[in-house]
Amino acid sequence: GFHQRWSPAPTRTLTGTVQIGDGAGGNLDGCLPFAAGSLAGRAVLVDRGTCAVSEKGANASAAGAALVLVADNEFGNTPPALAFGGGTQTAPVLTITQADGLAAKAEIGQAATLDHTSFICIADDIIANSSRGPRIADNGIKPDLAAPGGSRSAEAGSGAGQTEFGGTSGAAPLTAGTAALLIQSLKDRGLWAAPDPGLGATGISVAPLVKALLMNTAQPNTTIGGRLLAPITLQGAGRLDALAAARSGTLALDVTDLYNWAATRSELPCALTSSPTNGVALAAPPSYYNGSYGCLSAYPFANEFFNAWNALTGSLSFGYDGVAASTTVTRKVMIQNLTGSARTYRLSSAFRYADDDSGAVTLAASPAEVTVPGRGYSVVDVTLKVSAKGLRHWTLDAGQFGDHGTRLECAGANPAVDCPTLTIFEYDGFLTIDGGAQNTVRLPWQVLPKKAAQVEVERVDATSVKLRNAAGYETGLADVFALLDVSPNKCEILGGGGTCVEANYQPGVLPAINGTFVDLNEIGLRSYAVPGLNAAFGLPAAPAGALADEVVEFAVTVYDKPYRASHNFPVEFDVAVDADRNGLWDYVVFNADRTLTGADGRNAVFVRDVNPADGTRPTRAYFYSVTDFNSQNWIMPVPAAAIDTRSDQPFSFRVQAFDAYFTSSTGPIQDCSPGDCRSGHMVQTGLLKYQPAAPAVQVPPLGFATLLFGRPAGGESASPSQIGLVFLYRSAPVGAESQNVVLP
Repeated sequence: GFHQRWSPAPTRTLTGTVQIGDGAGGNLDGCLPFAAGSLAGRAVLVDRGTCAVSEKGANASAAGAALVLVADNEFGNTPPALAFGGGTQTAPVLTITQADGLAAKAEIGQAATLDHTSFICIADDIIANSSRGPRIADNGIKPDLAAPGGSRSAEAGSGAGQTEFGGTSGAAPLTAGTAALLIQSLKDRGLWAAPDPGLGATGISVAPLVKALLMNTAQPNTTIGGRLLAPITLQGAGRLDALAAARSGTLALDVTDLYNWAATRSELPCALTSSPTNGVALAAPPSYYNGSYGCLSAYPFANEFFNAWNALTGSLSFGYDGVAASTTVTRKVMIQNLTGSARTYRLSSAFRYADDDSGAVTLAASPAEVTVPGRGYSVVDVTLKVSAKGLRHWTLDAGQFGDHGTRLECAGANPAVDCPTLTIFEYDGFLTIDGGAQNTVRLPWQVLPKKAAQVEVERVDATSVKLRNAAGYETGLADVFALLDVSPNKCEILGGGGTCVEANYQPGVLPAINGTFVDLNEIGLRSYAVPGLNAAFGLPAAPAGALADEVVEFAVTVYDKPYRASHNFPVEFDVAVDADRNGLWDYVVFNADRTLTGADGRNAVFVRDVNPADGTRPTRAYFYSVTDFNSQNWIMPVPAAAIDTRSDQPFSFRVQAFDAYFTSSTGPIQDCSPGDCRSGHMVQTGLLKYQPAAPAVQVPPLGFATLLFGRPAGGESASPSQIGLVFLYRSAPVGAESQNVVLP
C-alpha cells in the first residue's frame, strides 16, 4: 500500500480485523459517518470514489479504526497518491490497487498486520495516476520530463505551515522555476547575452532549447512501484535534475525539421540583422546563440519556420506506422559544445528493456564519434531501422482492450493475447552522447511499429475482386462492406477557411487551434447472424421472414490528413437510423468511452432511442467498437433488434462526425454522410445491390485472394444507396487502411 502523507505515519506495528465498509454491506465507499466505536480494532477497507480519500479516513478514524485501506476504483500499476480533501485522520490511511483491493475483500474477518518498519521511501517513482503518451495524432514522445509531484510545500499565509503539493499542480511550477533558474545560469555563464529570454513578442522563444537541456540531463531511470523501469512514454527523458542541467557543458536536440526548413529557407519570417557566431547556424538562431532578428514582433504565427522551430526537442520520436517489410528513418541531432574547449563525443544507443533487443529494431548514430570545437556545434545522423520479420504480432485494439494501454504487467500466460499493452509493442531507449563528466547527455527515443500486411485491390471484373498482399510476414484481413458513400476530402482545420494550412501541418502545433476537422471518407454496412444474440441481450426475436439474431455493422473511415482519430477523444460518430423510413429518426448509434465519462478507456457502441412515439428504451452499449489505436477505420456493431431494423425491409441512416472533446457532440457537425446532412442512405441488409460472398477475406503473405460478389434481383430498388464495396484492412500501413471499389 501507499501511505497518504496527510494521515498519521504508523509508529508501531498495527493489527486489525479486515472489514469492508460498515460490515453489513453498507457505506462501502466510507463517505458516510460510521457508528461511534463500530470500527474499534478494525482494518476497514473502503472503495475510492464519491468523496475525498481524506474524508474516508476521517470517517473511519472517528469510529475507532486502527487502519484505513482505500482500494482504487480503476486499474493502476501502483496505488495512487491523492491530495488532502479535508477531515481529521487519527489512523494511517493507505491506498491499494484495484487488484489488491479485490484480493483483500476475500479476506474478510482475517487479521491484517501493518509492520511500521516495512515502509520504504521510493525515490524517482512515477505516481500511478500520472498521464502517459505517446501523443495523439503524431505519436510523439510525451511527457517530456518527470518532476516531483508528490511532496510537501510551504503553505501561503500560514507562517511555517506546510501542505501537500501534488500532481501537475506541484510538478509544473517546480519545472517552470527550474527553467527560470537555468536561463539565469546560462546568462551568468555568458552563453546567452540578450536581456529578454524571448518569451514575449520581441524575439524567438528559447523555450525549446531550455527544455532540451533539462531533458538531456534528467535522471533517466524512474520506476513503477520501485520495481519496474518506467517506459519512455511514461517518464519522458526522466526525472528533472536542476543541478545537472546547470552544470552541463553540452546541449543536444533533434533539429530535423529545422534542418529541412533551412534547406529551402521557405517562409523566412524576416531579415537576419546580425549573423550568429555559433549554434544552429543552419537556420534562424535566437539571441541565445548570439544572433538576432530585427522583425520578429509577429512571432509566433503560422509559417514553416515557426513549425520547424517549435519542433526542436530533446528527444527522438519516430512515431507509429504499419511496417510490411522494412523501413529506415533518419533524424538530425545537433550537438552543441557550450564550453570553451574542443570536446570529443562518443555516441551509443541502448534499449530500455532487454527483450526489445531482438534485431527487429536498431538505432545507430553516424558518425559514432565526433569532435566539436569550443562554443561550436556538429550535426549527426541518427538512423532507426525496423524489420517487419522480427516484430511481434499486433494484438492491441481500442475496443475490448482499450483500457490496457497503460498497463505494465500482465498475470496471463500469454500477455500479448490476454492483456496487450503499449509497452509490449513499443521499442524505446536512450541515445547517449558521452563527452565526459558534466558533458554526457541523453536523448530518449521511441517507436511504435505495427507488423502489417499490405493488401490492395489487384483487379475488378463483373463478378469478383482480386486482392493482393505485398507483405511477406503478415496475413492481411480485409473486412468487406457494402459501400454507400465516398465523402470528399475537405482537409479543413476548424476556423481555418476550408483548406489545409500547409502540407506538413501537425495537429496542435498552430496557436489557438485545439482541434482539426473530423473528415469522413467511406461509409459502409454489412450484417450477419449470431445465434442466441437477442435472447442474451433481452431483445425481441426477429419478425417472421427476417434474419434471426442479426448484427448490423456500420463502417466509417476518416481521411488520414490532416488528422488521425484517437479511439475515445475527440472523435464521435453518430449514426441516425430511420428504421421504418417514415421520415423520423428513431435511434442514434454512437461510439464513446464505455463509461460515457472518459474514465474507462474502452470505446463502445451505444444505442440511444430518440423517438418517444413508440416508447423509449434506455441508452446502452451492446458491443465494443472494432477499431485500433492510430487507425482511420471504425466498425460499429449493433443488434438489429436494438434499432428495430430487419433484413427483409429497407431502412435509412445518416452518419455525422463530431469533435466530442473540444466542442462536444452538441457542438457543430463537422462532416456528414450524405453530404446534405439531412437525407439518409437507403439500404436493406438482406437484399443488397452488390452482395459479397463473404464478410471478410484473408490474403496470405505475398499471396492473392478473390472475393466473389453477385447482383441479386431486386437489390437495386431495395438498396439504391449502395455504389460498390469497401474493404477495411485490419493490419496496414498508415494511409493504406481502406480501399473502395465503385461498381457500375
